[in-house]
Amino acid sequence: NLNFGGGNHTLSDGQLTGSGIISINGANVTVSGAIVSDVNNLTLSNGTLALNGTTGSTVDNLTQSGGTLSGTGEVIVNNNYNWTSGTQSGSGKTTLKGTTNISTTNTKWVDTRTIENQGTVTWTNGEIYLYNGANWNNTATGVFDIQGNNVFHYLSGNQPKLNNAGTLKKTAGTGTTTISTQLNNTGTVQVQTGTLNLTGGGSSSGVLQVNSGANLNFGGGNHTLSDGQLTGSGIISIN
Repeated sequence: NLNFGGGNHTLSDGQLTGSGIISINGANVTVSGAIVSDVNNLTLSNGTLALNGTTGSTVDNLTQSGGTLSGTGEVIVNNNYNWTSGTQSGSGKTTLKGTTNISTTNTKWVDTRTIENQGTVTWTNGEIYLYNGANWNNTATGVFDIQGNNVFHYLSGNQPKLNNAGTLKKTAGTGTTTISTQLNNTGTVQVQTGTLNLTGGGSSSGVLQVNSGANLNFGGGNHTLSDGQLTGSGIISIN
């Protein structure tokens, strides 16, 4: 384990790599020119990791239980991302290629950054607050599985966007999940149980499907359905 336990560290050249554990726990680490590649396990619990390189940083497994992942560069998580608390910020991008688990009651924060899911995200607990124009892109291969009753929340600044080109589905939780960011759907949105409450406006040219016993509620904002399908044996409500 290489642990950055305190202080300010600048990696301006060289390489950060290895099959062991690299942990940020109380330090501020800035990567401005070094290459972060083939890191097997990266853990961020306290402090800041700012990835500013022009070459994408590659990590097999990322665990974030606190702290801030920031920077202007891209970090690519190939396998598993476990997010239980903390912030993602900066003008860069986090690309999720494998399995992402978002859990615990702690709030997760996305400031400005773009999150791109190409794999499977399972969100079971904790509010997700987005602000200052942050974007969450669920690509054509992406699955975003909502398994709880929480809020995907527009906090402040330019309105964030949830852009779904893949599958966005609520499969567990009989209560209400509210999306107050803008939701732009070109893929499929499935409400299999409970209520999916859309309050931030947006557009859809894909499929909006509501199962029996479930409810898709347009609870606020301006929504444009320009193509696609609005269907299902459940309830569709404008409230």
